[in-house]
Amino acid sequence: MLHHSESQLIVFGCVSNVRITPCAVIRFGIGFQAISIGCSSIILQFLLNERSPELAENIFFSLKSTGLLIALLASAAVGSLAAQGMDISVERDWVPCAITHQGYLTQMNTRMRQIDLVTEVAGPLLAGFLILIPATDEQTSFIIVAIFNFVTFLPQYFLLTSVYDVNEHLRAPKEQPASNADAVPRSAVAEWWYGEWNPIMNLYNSWDLFMAQPINYLSISFALLWLTILSPHDVVFTAYLKSQGYTDWELGVFRGVGALFGVASTLAFPWFVEKYGLQWASFIYIFEEAAMVVGASVIFTLNYKAETQILRFAFLGFILLSRCGLYGFEVGEIQMLQIGIPENVRGRVNSVESSLTSLASLAVFVAGLAFNNPKQFIYLCWG
Repeated sequence: MLHHSESQLIVFGCVSNVRITPCAVIRFGIGFQAISIGCSSIILQFLLNERSPELAENIFFSLKSTGLLIALLASAAVGSLAAQGMDISVERDWVPCAITHQGYLTQMNTRMRQIDLVTEVAGPLLAGFLILIPATDEQTSFIIVAIFNFVTFLPQYFLLTSVYDVNEHLRAPKEQPASNADAVPRSAVAEWWYGEWNPIMNLYNSWDLFMAQPINYLSISFALLWLTILSPHDVVFTAYLKSQGYTDWELGVFRGVGALFGVASTLAFPWFVEKYGLQWASFIYIFEEAAMVVGASVIFTLNYKAETQILRFAFLGFILLSRCGLYGFEVGEIQMLQIGIPENVRGRVNSVESSLTSLASLAVFVAGLAFNNPKQFIYLCWG
């Protein structure tokens, strides 16, 4: 996860100014994800074949295992970048282009988030059932899951391209933002320097464009939410819970229940928007999350001084309740950016937000490395 955050932080700012058609984004995104799944599956197959006690204890025990791990991380990073690029394009740009009615836009955003959360629960659950099938070993289950992941790209591609083909607004070229530098005659070197393929200027221009948006404070506030470690999906928090004796099965249930709490919150979000408006509904949700996270931190502190089973369950319960506020606010934040950012720069501004969230995730991982003793978790909890 650490290398994913680093790659997203750097890449999205550096390439966000490159101009390609929306359909090309889908082709590249699905293509690179498919390549990533294929390469990662092959690499993992080699690692599974290396059944040795040394590998179980230390994956860096040989040059071969170290090389396979580096290749796996590189392949996974490519897939993560491709998936994130597609999410930005479809969720942040395609949807508001295709749906202009605010009520329908709210419904679409909530449905997309519900689909994400349901598949997040159903995917690992189905993979777990495969292992329970008689005469199905771990390696066979892994191959079936890999094939299933690969096959799912086909309907995804055809569904998205069909939407693109029937929507004239998506196919229409977007007006590019005016630039003072474009009006000045330049040499060939300067032309390259200010061109769209220079990653340094892309990075500078994207952040400059982001800071010029009146709504950028909303993206910054959303990125700050990623600084908390108290999330069922956080790998540092998961590592801490494992150190406290929780089994993989219990952690899987905890993560799944957190996603279900998120589904419940998104089901109620359109009602809150209709009753209180988009901004106030989003504020209610983020206030609920803040209250639950603070409550979880207080309970953890009390349990840290005098550990009891009731406080342990209450701590986890408050974290689950905080998911209601997070996912509701996320839907509201997405819609406010969809309608608050000019269409011709929507993708670039959202790319910078993705970099900000990756920067926040990177900060959490670095903090986890600094405070790696389970007894120091209280500092991460309040940090």
